[in-house]
Amino acid sequence: MRLDKQLIELHPQLSRAQAKELIEVGNVLVNGSVVSKASTRLAEDDVVALQGDLPSETPHRAAADDSVELTVLFEDDDVLVLNKPAGLVVHPGEKQPMGTVANALVARYPSIAAVGEDPLRPGIVHRLDKQTSGVLIVAKTQQAYDHLKTQFKERRTTKRYTALAVGLFKRGTGVYDAPIGRSEGNFRKMAQGRRGVRHPREAVTRFEVAEQFPVERAQDGGYALLHLKPETGRMHQLRVHLAAAHHPIVGDAVYGWRDEDPFDVPRILLHAKSLRIELPSGDKHTFVAPLPQDFSDALDSVRSLT
Repeated sequence: MRLDKQLIELHPQLSRAQAKELIEVGNVLVNGSVVSKASTRLAEDDVVALQGDLPSETPHRAAADDSVELTVLFEDDDVLVLNKPAGLVVHPGEKQPMGTVANALVARYPSIAAVGEDPLRPGIVHRLDKQTSGVLIVAKTQQAYDHLKTQFKERRTTKRYTALAVGLFKRGTGVYDAPIGRSEGNFRKMAQGRRGVRHPREAVTRFEVAEQFPVERAQDGGYALLHLKPETGRMHQLRVHLAAAHHPIVGDAVYGWRDEDPFDVPRILLHAKSLRIELPSGDKHTFVAPLPQDFSDALDSVRSLT
């Protein structure tokens, strides 16, 4: 039996995604030793144990919530493409069991509750952080889910983001190529490199400077509007790579931004601008989400300071 399945048998309240995460961060022991691969095959006499506490009060599945509004960019029988606003959480968890994209999906499309690998993430193929706005694609059937998920896994999608970063860049384009994993010092944060990082994995981000704003009163002399293209899909990848390069995203206090800007910062200024992907129908589409008003207003404020 696989390790993740054995862990779920021992602790039925865990979802598959929760079991996988507990294993990957090093909280699961097999015969007294940490094993960090969920697909590890167990022998009959192997002893599985858990270090630390189980996630508490986490719902088992996403409940319907029709109070959440969804902005639809595209829809057919297979997929739903959303323009997620900043502040909207994608799936429920211990701290927010309702009021998420997943809750809204189940209310609007009851059959989607059975789609995917995790009842807490019905139909959800990829993730956007709470404060990140932009394109989010959702599968309406299991066949569509498998089709889309394979493309993300094999890196056959093209994702583009827009961000406002602290500081001025010396180069107009570049690549950040450095592994990312869980920070050993803070379980909720990711970190770049290999020291002090649990299970670092390859992470590659391409950047292009679209516009620079020299501002004397700003942190590090100004700001830069960036076009970002992640080649991999690690958690917090863009935020971590930019922070490690001493260009944290404006509003991202978790990864080094300091609240010292001479203008109002509404949130983390990161927007998932577009996604190019092949639909189950075989057609390739590029879905685009316009820059939201709060981001545009922040840019206008920055321009007024130069």
